Parts: sequence; structure tokens; C-alpha cells
Amino acid sequence: MLIKLFSNKISSIALQGVVKRTITILFSTFLIGAFGQNSVSLPEMEKELAKKFKELRKEKDDKEKEYFSGQISDYLRKNLDQAGAVDYNFSKLNTVSTIKSPDGKFRIINWNIELSDLSHKYYCFLVKKKPNGDSEVIEFTDKSANIFEQHTQKTLTNTNWFGCLYYKILPVKKGAKTIYTMLAYDGNNDKSNIKFVEGMIFSGRKVKLGVPIIQTNEGLLKRYFLEHSEKTIISLNHDPKRNMIVMDHLVPENPNLEGMYEFYVPCFSYDGLRFQNGKWVLEQDVVAVNKPQDKNLKVRVGDDKFVTLKNKWVDPTNNGATGTHTAVTPDDVEKQNKKNKKNKDRNLKYKKAKYLNNKNNQSIIYQR
Repeated sequence: MLIKLFSNKISSIALQGVVKRTITILFSTFLIGAFGQNSVSLPEMEKELAKKFKELRKEKDDKEKEYFSGQISDYLRKNLDQAGAVDYNFSKLNTVSTIKSPDGKFRIINWNIELSDLSHKYYCFLVKKKPNGDSEVIEFTDKSANIFEQHTQKTLTNTNWFGCLYYKILPVKKGAKTIYTMLAYDGNNDKSNIKFVEGMIFSGRKVKLGVPIIQTNEGLLKRYFLEHSEKTIISLNHDPKRNMIVMDHLVPENPNLEGMYEFYVPCFSYDGLRFQNGKWVLEQDVVAVNKPQDKNLKVRVGDDKFVTLKNKWVDPTNNGATGTHTAVTPDDVEKQNKKNKKNKDRNLKYKKAKYLNNKNNQSIIYQR
């Protein structure tokens, strides 16, 4: 009898141990499932991100800026990989680039911090649609401090990234492959800023940056850079009406400063990249001031009376003649503008008089 009671006691203790282990396993499974899933909805995530970015933008200290950017990065790693993240527009994040690729395959969340020495540090998360509808997150790591001079024409990856802010995505086809042409901005430093073009493709769970698709006089490039003086602003954007990437042509302020890009400025002419035969081909001296379809202009000369003038663009840097680009000083521009205005006024007066005389009306130019 005593042996039987002792045996039952052992069985009871063993059963309690099994139950405890079972409960522990079930509880652990619940915790893993709970923390493995996204704990916030997309609107809640956007609201929290907006709050974090607001705190970041108020900071003046470099370490604090990096701390808050680290917090934002941690938050995105945990919550961005949810269905619908690519299509959600994140409109409340107004100090952040949140552009979506035109083909709807991915979205980029991309921001920068300006440090006290006026250099910049960049952060980027790419969320991509999986075939099953879920999302995959790819993080970019800024290594531009180490790679700019040595690797401007190297193929890089998201783990070895030339940090920047992407502001335009242009998908193009090369054979069966889609190459995403990225237009980017880099604040660089206190002397110069940079805009550039580079091709991006996906390779498994990684991103490859720097596809050789830019044809110039120097050969086939992986990136096309426009580095210029920090004191000026330049244009580099896609013009859908011309189906080109149109950009300012840059020249040194003085011929003796050639190659010193912190002294490069626009010279009021434009270059372009046109996609043909699987490449972006450089074209120089593109007329980009007026819309291509505006061949004529109507000018009012009186109540309900107009004259038609030729809408012809003239290169202000060289009086319309072809040749090499030369920098134009503010004095040169002012003199040229005054001369152009005087010529336009004289021509317009003549056209007004001729037009009104043909209509048998008294010329408004010579009214008493």
C-alpha cells in the first residue's frame, strides 16, 4: 500500500512537470507569434514616424540627430514589412522622401541629417512587394564618406551605398530586365552640392546600384554627376514632353578653375539624356526653356487684338552662335537683358504699328 501511494505521488509530480513544460512552450509560442507580427497598423505607424521625425528636425546636436535617426531606423525595421506598405502613401511624413516606383513594385523611405560641419548623413529603407503579397524590407547603409572619390563608377550595393536623397524613379527596359533610373541629390559639404543619375536593379535580397547605361563622350558610365557650387541651384529632372532627363550645363566661374567643381555654375544652356537602344544617351545644347509645342507666341497689342511672334530661343551665352560653353557673370547677364529688352521693344513697336495699320486703325504707338 505504501509503495502504491509513493508511486502515485511520483506520477503526480511527473504530470505536473509535463503540464508546466507544456504551458511554458505554449506561452513562449504565443510571445514569439505576438512579437513576430506587426503590432501597429500602417496609419498608426505613420503617426508615430511623423512624431519621431518632428523630434529629429528640432535637434541641433549631431549626436542627438544620429540617436533619433537610429530610433526611426529601428522602428522601420520592426514595422515596415507588412502588406500594403508599398501602396500606403505616408503623406504625413512631409520632411521625408517617400516616393513609389511608377510600376508599383517598391517604395522608398529616405531622409538625411545635416551635421555641424555641413556634411550630410543619409538613411534609406526600401519596401518591396513579394509575389505572395507580403512586403520585404531592404535597408541601405551610407558609406559615401569612404567611397566617393574611389568608386564613383563602381557597382555598389545597399550595404555599401553612396548616400543621397532619391527624388525621381524612372523604370526603363534593357532586354527583359527592368532598370530603375534614379535621380538623386547629395548636399555633400559646405562648398558644393551634387545631383546625379544612376541605374538600380534588384539581385535577390540585395540592390545593385550603378548600372552602365549612361552613354557620354567619355564612354559608358554607371553614374552621371553634376557637382556644382553650394551658392547656386541647378536643375536635373525628367521632362515627359521631351521624353528626356533635362539638366543645366555647368561650367567653371573662371576657365582657370576647371576641374574645381565647387566653382561650377549653370551657364543658361541645357543638356539632356534620351533613352534609346537600352541606354541613356547624352545630348548637349538642348533647347529646354519653352515648351516644345510652343513654336509661336501671341502678344496682346490692344483690347482683343494680338500679333503672332516666333517663339525662338537664343543662347544668351554666345549670342546664339554655336561653340564652347562660357561662364556668364551677373554684369554680362544684366547687359544682355537690357540689350534684348531694347531690341524686343523696338521690334514689338514695329509689329504693333504694322498690324494696326493693316487693320486701318490708328496706331496706338503714335496716338496723340
